[in-house]
Amino acid sequence: MKNIFFIIALTICIILPTQIQAKSYKVYFQLKKNHYLPVDLNIDNNVFTINNAAEKIKLNHVISQGDSVIVSFNHYESSLIFHQITDKKLTGYWVNYAKSKNYKIPFYGVSKTKKTKINKDLNKYVGRWEATFNYDKPTKLIGEFKLEDNQLRGTFLSETGDYRYLQGDVEKQTLKLSCFDGSHAFLFTAKLKNDTLIGEFYSGNHYKTEWRAFKNENATLRNADSLTYITNKAPISFSLKNTAGKMVNYSNEDPTDKITLIQIFGSWCPNCLDETNLLLELNQEFQDKIQIYGIGFEIEKTEEEKLKRLERFKESIAIPYDILLGGDANKGEATKAFPMLNQIISFPTLIIIDSKGNVQKIHTGFSGPATGEHYITFKEDLYKFIATLD
Repeated sequence: MKNIFFIIALTICIILPTQIQAKSYKVYFQLKKNHYLPVDLNIDNNVFTINNAAEKIKLNHVISQGDSVIVSFNHYESSLIFHQITDKKLTGYWVNYAKSKNYKIPFYGVSKTKKTKINKDLNKYVGRWEATFNYDKPTKLIGEFKLEDNQLRGTFLSETGDYRYLQGDVEKQTLKLSCFDGSHAFLFTAKLKNDTLIGEFYSGNHYKTEWRAFKNENATLRNADSLTYITNKAPISFSLKNTAGKMVNYSNEDPTDKITLIQIFGSWCPNCLDETNLLLELNQEFQDKIQIYGIGFEIEKTEEEKLKRLERFKESIAIPYDILLGGDANKGEATKAFPMLNQIISFPTLIIIDSKGNVQKIHTGFSGPATGEHYITFKEDLYKFIATLD
């Protein structure tokens, strides 16, 4: 009898998609015991919007299934599954199928009240920070943060890309910065001791490392155009299936009259999506001058599943050029596919070849719109660079 009552009560709490009213929530994903990743979520007219600082991720694939509401991400193999939606409360879990059908992180949400006061402690964290992550195998990053809309906002830049749109606050003398986009669930925590931030970084519920940082307005990273390079005279060539199952061949020893851009990427990668959106802009601007190939390295087990995943990705953002299957989603596999290069150390990696077949640039990683002025400058420079090539 108790079980029957529980099912009835839970069903009453669920609001079907056609009944969901405009509402804002603060949602907390439980990554570890006592470690919660906060996310701003709006629900309005069947559209769920996740807010990461300036990034707005709209989700409109909403279905009601039994006593749950399932909201799927447009570009990634993951879903939010709600067991309860009321004016004041949300409960459910996030499942990331890209990792496993059993990769689940529970969450709860409460009706959000508007923040009116700026936490004066946030001023201590504004600026450029030189950071070291993972003390056993140190990785250098640069954190850049500013005050915006009553929050601390910014990102960490690395040599292989940015850590997305981060936002946060200080609670009980602990800095908390976070981002959730359906692929990543990032939480950075730290305490300021003297002039040093000392804290922990969580990626989902599967990864944790320590980090520290100090202010350094002159901190730099290696040039992303210098990390991957040609090591032998082998041509850059491939013969791969596109999403229609047809073989596509290319070799820079048989050049066309167009500049060729080869993107090595994964459809599961948010930074790759950022770069793809830029490539779409370039394709529109230089459509008579360039040709683009996207080569995807995917997480699915079979070739058929990988091709279907790439086809969904291609259709989701209306990519007009060929998307090809490169192999499994690991950098070692990508390096084997391009034996003329020293190594592929990041998804994405972009190779630019002029119309004569000469490699003009290899850009490792991608720092996108979350990096603000860095992205604007990179985009302007790339446009100018392509405009000067023959």
